[in-house]
Amino acid sequence: MASPVAREFPVVLVWDPDEQVWNVSVPNIAGCFTWGRTLEEALQHAEEAIDVNLEDMQARGETLPDSRRVMVGTVIR
Repeated sequence: MASPVAREFPVVLVWDPDEQVWNVSVPNIAGCFTWGRTLEEALQHAEEAIDVNLEDMQARGETLPDSRRVMVGTVIR
């Protein structure tokens, strides 16, 4: 049996000093957000959230997102 193709999904991690957590979003999976108290925990939760979202999309017959269609940029103001 062939192994599934690995996909890379960029994630954005933002520290919330009020809540003392890392908020995580996955830009190319709409509505995919999670958090963690440490970077390690936040990234683990991101992996789990990505897996759940992809499984749900597959179950509904949706096209999986192209993990290469995200660019990261900086705006200086």
